[in-house]
This record gives sequence, C-alpha cells and structure tokens, in this order.
Amino acid sequence: MLRFRRATIEDSLLYLEWANDALVRTQSFNSTKIEKKSHIKWFNEKIQDNHFLFLLFENEHNEKIGQVRFQIINDAESIIGISIADHHRNKGYAGNLLKMATEYFFNQHPTLIILAYIKKSNFASAKSFSKAGFIFKEELNYQGHHSFLYVKNNKT
Repeated sequence: MLRFRRATIEDSLLYLEWANDALVRTQSFNSTKIEKKSHIKWFNEKIQDNHFLFLLFENEHNEKIGQVRFQIINDAESIIGISIADHHRNKGYAGNLLKMATEYFFNQHPTLIILAYIKKSNFASAKSFSKAGFIFKEELNYQGHHSFLYVKNNKT
C-alpha cells in the first residue's frame, strides 16, 4: 500500500541523495552533480513556493520509495518530474506514484495540463508515464536533448 505526503524542509537531504544518484543524474536534463549548499537553498525556497509541489511516497513498511514534483509554469501548464530510490526501482512503483500524484494535483488544479519531458534514451520512464495515463505528444529537442513530450490533463 503506497501513501504520500507533502515533502518538508526536513526531507531536503533525502531529496539531494536521490537527485545525485548516478542514474538520476544520467537521465536528468542537467547531469551535473548537485552541491549540498545550493540544493538546500533551492529546496528551501521551492518548498515554500506555491508554484511547486513536492510529494514524498512511502510503502507499507514506511520505506521511502520516491518522489514526484510539479512545477506550475503558467496559467495552463505544469511540468512533472519523478525519481525512485535506487533499491526500489524495477518494482512497478513509478506508474502508481504518477497516477496517485496526478490525481492529487488535479484535485487542486483541475484545469492545468501536466507536461512530462523525458530523454529519448529513458525508455523505462516513458513506459511509466504511459502506464499512468500520459499521452505521447511529440518528439522534440528539450534543453539540448532528444526527448519525448508526454501530456496529461484532468480528462485523460
């Protein structure tokens, strides 16, 4: 049984650990390692910003599974990101996290569209977004990388 809560400032170092995971860095659009000082400053600012939503997921054993993050970019669109703790990957969690997170997000922002930019090489992520009801829209160059764009609205 999965559950989630809004992340708090106390989760900053866990988010940093997940963000600096080798696979996460490889699949990120900016693959540079994140420095602790800059991450803490960024996280503390964003967690209090109404344009950001950080959700932290746990399983029935109180193990931290992963996170889903939303950033509202304008009156119509938001961007989603996800990461799964390394020892919980390939267990089928990602699709469920995305479904639960988007349902929660749409309860608060029913008119927004959620955009998921995924590196073309990240087949596992594309599969998870598709499983969670995201629709492939196009292949494009995003932040200098060959990427896929998947979208979801409150009706899909």
